Amino acid sequence: MLRQEDNNIVSADWTPVADNAQDLGLLLLRWRDLLLSRYVVFKGTTYKTSLLATEPAANRIITLPDPGADDIVALLSAAQELKNKTINAAVLKGSFTASGVVALPAFTLGGAISGNGQLISGLNGESLADLIVRGRFIFLPTATGWTETNVGTGACTFRINYITQVVGATANSSTIAKITNIPMESGSDTLTNPVRPNFNKKIYISFLVWRESAFAGIVSRVQFKVATAIGQLGEAGFGIQITNMAMVGESYGTGRAETPALVAAMVSRRSYRVTIVHDPGVSIKWYIDGVLAATQSTAANIPSGEGASSSTFMVSMQAGDPSSAGCEFACTAPIIWQAV
Repeated sequence: MLRQEDNNIVSADWTPVADNAQDLGLLLLRWRDLLLSRYVVFKGTTYKTSLLATEPAANRIITLPDPGADDIVALLSAAQELKNKTINAAVLKGSFTASGVVALPAFTLGGAISGNGQLISGLNGESLADLIVRGRFIFLPTATGWTETNVGTGACTFRINYITQVVGATANSSTIAKITNIPMESGSDTLTNPVRPNFNKKIYISFLVWRESAFAGIVSRVQFKVATAIGQLGEAGFGIQITNMAMVGESYGTGRAETPALVAAMVSRRSYRVTIVHDPGVSIKWYIDGVLAATQSTAANIPSGEGASSSTFMVSMQAGDPSSAGCEFACTAPIIWQAV
């Protein structure tokens, strides 16, 4: 125990006689616990720093881990740079690199996000400016440039902003409206094959469709593909298929697949905005009126590579064995976007 007469270190009330260089304890002779009721005070030349613990609701232990080297304590209000930190997954877990790359897991924004005048790229919901910078838009004119093929009572009408198709009550009737040689980004050989689709690049397709009341045996389709024949996809491509009034997505890589219903029961003559997003090697997504309706992520059902022939955008309607009545179908304002 320290005593007053030990080199005049402390006074009778246990305060130092003067500032001194004495230590309380030694490396091999240590005190065990220090019990205080208020502050630990560090006195500087002019000011002091006080360390205070608030009243706990239960016994607490705060552990100072070994930092591995000399370090400082991180404080809430101080301007400090944190290193080698992982935020608990219950809050948000991610990584931050010295090069400025921030990788975050899936999370939901609680409010608006601002780019502060800068371009934000690579988002699923890309901005118009982002799409213009990273790719090309192809607006397909519906009044001219299409090839029409009709069988039986099938017929097409081409207008400034839309195409209508009719199939009468005659078995095996059909109608095709197709536009080929669409200028695409077809890879390295763009001068030789400027119209082949390149499924190794991201592609958006958007259009509106409506159909008349349900008629058994009549199938309507809108497809982007490399072949020109009517019917289900049997080659690289993707699109939609409407049987009676149920709409599904279809796609073909090395095999064909259908999605669950995009719209289980379409309303007669009500327009639906269809947007198909082909993300090469990842997925194909179908959106109906801006809402994600289905995703295809099986590699065999996602087209890849450069098409063997020119790109074709096809609108078709086909009647099977005898239909109860005729049917009308329309496709409006088809647009294609492809990354460059």
